[in-house]
Amino acid sequence: MVSCTGVFGGQCGEDECQLFSGESAKGICCPRRSTASFSADYKIGQCPTRAANGVSTTNCVNECTTDASCKEVNKCCKFGCSQVCVSPVNATNCIHYKSAVERLIVANSVPPTMHKPICDDRSGLYGSTQCNSEGQCWCVDTVTGI
Repeated sequence: MVSCTGVFGGQCGEDECQLFSGESAKGICCPRRSTASFSADYKIGQCPTRAANGVSTTNCVNECTTDASCKEVNKCCKFGCSQVCVSPVNATNCIHYKSAVERLIVANSVPPTMHKPICDDRSGLYGSTQCNSEGQCWCVDTVTGI
């Protein structure tokens, strides 16, 4: 436990101080998140080789034009004459996990408040600081998410 008050977050130095729930000055130090933003025109992962269920390769559906047209981690993939947003394959653990949670939420299999991991836009690795919908944050390993 560290003090989060003072210059540069108190005892955390250049790192970020994440406050404990209900605290105004006590928390833990996490590596500072990158403030750089990257283009989402191309997202990490590859398009599946086969069309997802319900996607026609003969009755054209144009749901997207680039990866940026798709929500979250989904990619814009071409199947025959159709271009649709789908979950990527050959992506990072963080992207696969986030995609799985999104599908479960859409299927009403889990509550919509279930934590979706924060993945780095550029590398696809877990963000070093993860936060839930209630604003509680914690540090994780960027490779394992633990």
